[in-house]
Amino acid sequence: MFQKSSLRSRILTRLGVGIGAGVAAIVALTGLAQAHVTVQPGSAEGGGFSVVAFRVPNERDDASTTQLRVTLPKDQPIGSVQTTPMAGWKITTAIRQLDKPIEMFGEQLDTVVAEVTWTATAGGIRPGQFQDFELSLGQLPESGELVFNALQTYSSGEKVNWNQ
Repeated sequence: MFQKSSLRSRILTRLGVGIGAGVAAIVALTGLAQAHVTVQPGSAEGGGFSVVAFRVPNERDDASTTQLRVTLPKDQPIGSVQTTPMAGWKITTAIRQLDKPIEMFGEQLDTVVAEVTWTATAGGIRPGQFQDFELSLGQLPESGELVFNALQTYSSGEKVNWNQ
């Protein structure tokens, strides 16, 4: 995961899922244009940390959802991305090197999480069901819009790209 995870864990523990100091603008957590995979909530306080859930319905009658891959915004790197353990799912992250480091709590970060993948280990999301996949994200931009891309994979092998 992170090379400096203990420092980030201490910082996040102190801040919790806090709100940025002062009055911050609302950050729209959109993306997934025309998607059936949605981000919950649709907006969050800018400048702080927020827990968001990617709501994934299974829209097939004959296959289960067995994987979800969420790609984080490349043009707005997020310094802290944390997952929540989920029964029946294996979670992996991919890291990317930044061209220009970002600062987070006085620390220069030159790598960030690029994508998070949840892979079913116990059947996945069955037809007619949905599941929420949570991430803790921070520090969010003061204002603007974050665009997340999602790739949903079914047990039939079909892949649906929810960012087109």
